[in-house]
Amino acid sequence: MKAVVLAAGKGTRMRPLTFTRPKHMLPVAGKPILEHIIGFLRNAGINEVVMVVGPESECITDYFGDGSRFDVKIEYAEQKKPLGLAHAVSMARYLLEGEERFITVLGDVLFKLNLKDMLTFHTKREAKATIAVSEAADPTPFGVVKVVDGFRVERLVEKPKVPPSNLIIAGLYIFENEFWDCLKDLKPSWRGEYEITDAIQLMVDRGYPVYGYLTKKWWKDTGRPTDLLEASQKFLSELSEFYVLGEVQREVEIRGPVQ
Repeated sequence: MKAVVLAAGKGTRMRPLTFTRPKHMLPVAGKPILEHIIGFLRNAGINEVVMVVGPESECITDYFGDGSRFDVKIEYAEQKKPLGLAHAVSMARYLLEGEERFITVLGDVLFKLNLKDMLTFHTKREAKATIAVSEAADPTPFGVVKVVDGFRVERLVEKPKVPPSNLIIAGLYIFENEFWDCLKDLKPSWRGEYEITDAIQLMVDRGYPVYGYLTKKWWKDTGRPTDLLEASQKFLSELSEFYVLGEVQREVEIRGPVQ
């Protein structure tokens, strides 16, 4: 099974940090966001990755190469124009030939959830799509999911003024091949983009079993500079080993893990 990592966005909200690099290469606890995502996938047994990148992607491709340095195989697909997340996924299709199932993850979201457990959830329910969701006090800035019994998805709404529930999309998906059947019939949204939420809603409308996988584990959309700081704090606080090389002066006080 392969994973598609969507890393073609420009990151305008992160300027001036993204004047010199893509937002997906911004550092969190000393590593690019994408490197954390690769590690997350590898730890779940996903060793083949398709990265969907933008036209100016040398920073990403030079860093990751073929993935061997990170114990994975990485291939690249290019999204030449920013036409939405569903369009970005479609750019990877030719590299997914023969795959009955694939994972899709946004390239600027970090996770601590159990992906193996999510895959088991998906398989047991014979789902055609599964979306990672979590509860939010204010769901209005996010894609929102309404579910019925057993967490079967009934409706998806992008950034609603009146949310149908408090369940928000966390940026991690599992798709079966039926996803492509709906993608080919997808129409652009009001902003001229092909939305992944619209593609999944089309699956729901056609009767395909689509489920929400509720996670209470930590995850972070790193869309703003403050999110990078919060994510770095989270990762650094979980260092299993810490040590100080050098001499610590008598008047110095060290707080928290130092590595």
